[in-house]
Amino acid sequence: HDDPNAHVPYFQQISFDIQRELPGRVLVQLGYTNSAGRHLWENVQYNQIHIEAVQAAGGGTQSMRPYPNFSNVGYFQEGQSTSYNAFLAQAEKRYTNGFMARAAFTWSKFIDVQDDNFSSLLPQDQFNLKAERGISLANIPTRLVIAGLYDLPFGPGRAYAQKGLSGMVLGGWEIGSIFSIQSGQQVWVRSANNTSGTFSQLMRPNLVGNPYLSKGQRTLAQWFNTAAFPAPAPLHF
Repeated sequence: HDDPNAHVPYFQQISFDIQRELPGRVLVQLGYTNSAGRHLWENVQYNQIHIEAVQAAGGGTQSMRPYPNFSNVGYFQEGQSTSYNAFLAQAEKRYTNGFMARAAFTWSKFIDVQDDNFSSLLPQDQFNLKAERGISLANIPTRLVIAGLYDLPFGPGRAYAQKGLSGMVLGGWEIGSIFSIQSGQQVWVRSANNTSGTFSQLMRPNLVGNPYLSKGQRTLAQWFNTAAFPAPAPLHF
């Protein structure tokens, strides 16, 4: 049946940009974009024990669950909000003498609770959903794209091989290229064992010290400082 307390998901978007044409048919653009999503669906796990109850009892048991006759009780609720902010810088050499080029750089930040409600992401503590809000797995902080297009100078109306068979074969060709480079995606660090006793479906380690290794210390077997992520104490998040 319809939930009378359900919210309708929606998005808001604001954008602003300035453009200016420079000598040589070069167009420069600076822009800012903000996009916010509200009441988006998120995964929750209703059959979890409160951490304070587990600590008071010295552990968690099935009988302490809100619904002791069931194991995990998953649900989608309209509780997620997202925030995306981006700065864009772009320069375009407009088509002149058979040549055009464009370079665009984006610097952005994407914050959410979960990537989507169909993923395997679940809250560590159902009673503290604010702790789930942070940098999205889909966040790409920086991205640079450079593209160019050049008409080869062969064929009718071009500088070379304007007529004859060579003009027919070589004419009308162009060369284009696109180069892109971007930041890597976020990585979630999870604990192998859930020792909270709450029957939650995700457990995160603590963070102590610097997780980053210098370039000389990085190997394929250890790309970051694994010692910076110790497991929480039993019956704790």
